[in-house]
Amino acid sequence: MRGFAVRSGNTIGDRRAPPRSPRTPDTAPSPARLATAAADWIKDDQNGLTDLQYLALDPPYTAPRRPILDIAELARVKGFDADIIRTIAPYVTAIDTSAVAPTGVTTKLTPVNINTASAEVLAAVTGLSLNQAQIIVKQRDSTPYRDLGAFNTAVKAASPNATCPNAACDVQSNYFLATIRVKSGRIEAGYTVLLDRSQTKTPWPSIKWRKEAAD
Repeated sequence: MRGFAVRSGNTIGDRRAPPRSPRTPDTAPSPARLATAAADWIKDDQNGLTDLQYLALDPPYTAPRRPILDIAELARVKGFDADIIRTIAPYVTAIDTSAVAPTGVTTKLTPVNINTASAEVLAAVTGLSLNQAQIIVKQRDSTPYRDLGAFNTAVKAASPNATCPNAACDVQSNYFLATIRVKSGRIEAGYTVLLDRSQTKTPWPSIKWRKEAAD
């Protein structure tokens, strides 16, 4: 996970999350439950059980059953609150890669750049322990990987059962954030744009979305 468009809820673009109860370590949802809730938010719900839990809220809304468009959308997913979203924000993102085709809307997987990903992200996508991933990151920062074969050789040397599938990893990035600020006298404005260079038909990146930059 786009101009930002939260399509769930009664109003498109409504970012307000339903009120949350205070959490304690004993009542905080486990990572497994959070992952399940996020998956239920995305996948098609044939029996409508996912929608029932959201329709019972005030105000009621339904799960969109499509990939998450912005991590801010997680505020509407069961179990997620501001503290949890703030904790995971440095390690996750959401990019709209959907495309309209004659057969319907398709979504492609956006691979992780192994040469820029943090140890936490590499551990998540490969199955390495955090300590093992930190060692690989330290080695990578001095000598970046040129191909996935060399990376997976290092991964398997650290843990024989760990690997990074080709569809989930790459040695380069197609998406970049650029922030622009302009000041004229007392007036100052800024924007953040997401650039997409995955389209090979043009040498220039396209703009996926543009937002006002945070102060």
